[in-house]
Amino acid sequence: MDIFSLLFNYFPDSIIVTDLDAKIIYVNEATEKITGYRSWELLGRSAGILNAEETSEEVQDQIIKTIGHNENWKGELKQRRKNGVIYWAEFKVFAVRQADGGLIAWASIRRDISERKKTIEMLLENERKYKELFQNAYHFTYTTDLNGNFLSLNSAGMKTYGYRAEELSSLNLSQIVHPNYLEMCSREFCKELFGTLNQFGPCEILTLAKNGRKVWVEVSARLISKNGVSVGLQGIARDITKRKLMEETIKNAEKEKELILSAISEQVIFYDTDMRIKWLNSSAVEYKQKEAEELLGRYCYEIWQGTSAPCPDCPVKTTLRTGDQYKKEIHKSDGSTWLIKSFPVFDEEDNIIGAVEVSKDITEAKQVEKEMARFERLNLIGEMAAGFGHEIRNPMTTVRGFLQILQGKPECLVYNNYFNLMIEEIDRANSIISEFLSLAKHKMIDLRKYNLNTIIEAIYPLILADAIHNDQSIELELADIPDLLIDKKETHQLIYNLVRNGLEAMPSGGCLTIKTYTDRDEVVLAVKDQGEGIDQGIMNKLGMPFVTTKENGTGLGLAICYSIVRRHEAKMEIDSGPGGTTFAIRYKRAV
Repeated sequence: MDIFSLLFNYFPDSIIVTDLDAKIIYVNEATEKITGYRSWELLGRSAGILNAEETSEEVQDQIIKTIGHNENWKGELKQRRKNGVIYWAEFKVFAVRQADGGLIAWASIRRDISERKKTIEMLLENERKYKELFQNAYHFTYTTDLNGNFLSLNSAGMKTYGYRAEELSSLNLSQIVHPNYLEMCSREFCKELFGTLNQFGPCEILTLAKNGRKVWVEVSARLISKNGVSVGLQGIARDITKRKLMEETIKNAEKEKELILSAISEQVIFYDTDMRIKWLNSSAVEYKQKEAEELLGRYCYEIWQGTSAPCPDCPVKTTLRTGDQYKKEIHKSDGSTWLIKSFPVFDEEDNIIGAVEVSKDITEAKQVEKEMARFERLNLIGEMAAGFGHEIRNPMTTVRGFLQILQGKPECLVYNNYFNLMIEEIDRANSIISEFLSLAKHKMIDLRKYNLNTIIEAIYPLILADAIHNDQSIELELADIPDLLIDKKETHQLIYNLVRNGLEAMPSGGCLTIKTYTDRDEVVLAVKDQGEGIDQGIMNKLGMPFVTTKENGTGLGLAICYSIVRRHEAKMEIDSGPGGTTFAIRYKRAV
């Protein structure tokens, strides 16, 4: 074997030499590997045995013409291995000539390019799919130069913004970006934004369609560079208009909810499962006189009770444990009464995630409820008094008349003391009935404009005489107050009854104070004694007829006071303790 044959044998590509009749006269080892044939199987046979398909006349003419000009022919042809597998080969065909230029053979170098062809086909297919995806993607894909001029925009973007393909060449970002967001698309902003990075986003931008419709998009973009120089932007954007509208709807709903909850007087608080405050309305914030940020995240019991552990029978704790609604009245150390309601909050899977507490100070409401109950009882008694009071008086008057007749008979003079005692008791009973009748709800009163100070000063000598008789004193603290629509006679009786009760409650040397003053839109009459206070056991019964702590009392005096107060549409407040008791009557200002 000569040196050239040795070199050809180790050449990595297939080398095949044929005579002028296309009979194979030489193959190297690489040919055996590529074709699967042994050299002896190919020698003497037509080279066409290796073709996968008949070479077209056009290709044959091309080869002959190229070689005829002393040039090598290059091309790609399908070949068939011995086992029938088709593959692509890259060909180089050239003529073998003698020294005088005469053609003596054909030689070809073949390289298996099947893998490369597959790769190229895959790349082409990927490019086709990318182009298809680019055009039909749900999201917008685009490229622009650094001045914002569009170089490409897929069909989804064109459809959304209402532009035609022929309009793309004249379309600029400034035509679709809302004026408030134009700075974000400026060349200067992009330079500052990107800096050393080559991409940004995602960020939300408001854009405008051709017809002016607002389109919210979420955009991500990267720089396009050529030879190390930035030449444009490539980006992807998705339409988030529906999401933004939904967010806005939810946001508005949240605002409306917060406005509604903040407008109500009840305190509304949302707690998590650990009883930490997650949200609270303005009423709750104002009650604690702190900023909302100072309360959020803190424990329920820490804020409202000042303790380190939940209160016994805490409504919120009970709701979190049971998942049920709960309601309870709580009496605080400051004397106020609160109605606490708690409601469970569940997630979509019915797991409890917290509780909402609605609380309200019902101290005044409870007092009003108590007063209303008292008035109802008084009304019932008053109706009873009006119904049979006169019927009782009639026989009593008859009995008193006959007693006076008998008292005047000579034979009855010996019983004169008995007659006097019976007449006194009848008069006393009649007096009680008269007071009892004054409890009637519909008793007529004569309302006129008077000043409380004037009425007090008018009866002051009378009540002072009672006080001096018992070695007691009375002080007047009368402020400048407006006139009121009141019944003069009933007001006399009201003051006299309250003063008499106060004097009887005090020991010798005590001082009773009568005050008048204004409190916002009310005028207040207050009578304060220095007694031992009212026993808590009978506080709730005060004002009921025949309820008294006096040995000889009828229990009608305070009941009459309540009736007078009710008829004047006023309120009576009682504050009692070891240092004494204060009765305060609150009148509405006259219109």
